[in-house]
Amino acid sequence: MNEPWSTLTSILEADPTNEDILDNIATHGLLTAAAISPRQPSIDQIISCIFDGTPDLSSQDLQTLKNALQQAQQQLDQPLFLGEGLELPYEWDEDEDLEDSDIQAWCIGFMSAVFLDEAAWFDADEQESSELLLPIMALSGLFTDAPEFAEMTEDQALIADMCEQLPELLTELYLFYKCPEEKKDQTKKPSAKTNSAKLHKPKKH
Repeated sequence: MNEPWSTLTSILEADPTNEDILDNIATHGLLTAAAISPRQPSIDQIISCIFDGTPDLSSQDLQTLKNALQQAQQQLDQPLFLGEGLELPYEWDEDEDLEDSDIQAWCIGFMSAVFLDEAAWFDADEQESSELLLPIMALSGLFTDAPEFAEMTEDQALIADMCEQLPELLTELYLFYKCPEEKKDQTKKPSAKTNSAKLHKPKKH
């Protein structure tokens, strides 16, 4: 684990009893989405999202957190910008239960960034945005109240396929939001589709 992520992990795990704080896997998903988002969230928005509000940190620790987040963000921006593919911070076993898995935590973190500014993600082309984000939405487990998502998460072959294609999907999302002219020639839509309406952040349990 490199320096900014090591620093982030130590801060995020300082209070293991606080279940509202995103862990380092979910934070990676959050920062990945922040790098892809058509409107970059501020560092204060990101911190508020990680801690579900204002963190109980000293001014020195808060500055250390901001520096680590900015460095980690730069590390995620570069491979997406260069089209090199992003290495995700977990290993997926297709026999693994999706619930409470690292990939679910990562997708929850990603969707947390989407919830920060849904208009930016969906207003330009809601249908195509929903289709591209569908696998992450399904893998997050946040939308199981919707029948179509519940059915998807019960299909182990589909889950395994979405998990395998996630790195490629991130490149497609980056092209869609950051390079719309280039994506017309290079981006392929995922085969799965949904008629999902605009998203609403689910309540924490």
